[in-house]
Amino acid sequence: MLVTKHRYNSKAIFWDMLRGASGFIVTGVPLMMIPLTTILEIIFGSLAMLFGLYLIRTYLRAYQVIEIEDKVIRRTGYMDTEIPWEKLDTMKLHYFSTRYNKNSGYLELKIAGNGKELYLDNSINDFNAIVSYCNLVARRNNICLSKVTTDNLKAIGLIKIAQNINDNVR
Repeated sequence: MLVTKHRYNSKAIFWDMLRGASGFIVTGVPLMMIPLTTILEIIFGSLAMLFGLYLIRTYLRAYQVIEIEDKVIRRTGYMDTEIPWEKLDTMKLHYFSTRYNKNSGYLELKIAGNGKELYLDNSINDFNAIVSYCNLVARRNNICLSKVTTDNLKAIGLIKIAQNINDNVR
């Protein structure tokens, strides 16, 4: 029985927590220490709340585990999700650029099936192995992949021969 467990990269979690804490401090401290006008209170309060939510989300992600088994992919931690491989009906791989010149960014994998969705980004350990396994299951389940998904699979080296993907492109 194939069982692999994957966690989010601790270095990525650390930097996300540092960003969130910095933003929360920069927006929260003036809110508590300096008398502000109503407009500034709303702006700083909203920003502090967003950074606080980002911190909570990052903290919860630190304890998520992605388990891949022969018959199912499962996310444990908060908001447990389980998708049987035989019910997988959607696979999308998107690239989001964080720079204008597109030299920096991240990949996000969305898989869905059995009425549930699971989103993973490339800050999880062994992301390419997870995408590769999902791609094999998608082929087995005859899921049509979008051109964006196949282009991203090519970009990370998981599809090398164009003839093999022509059947799966919408």
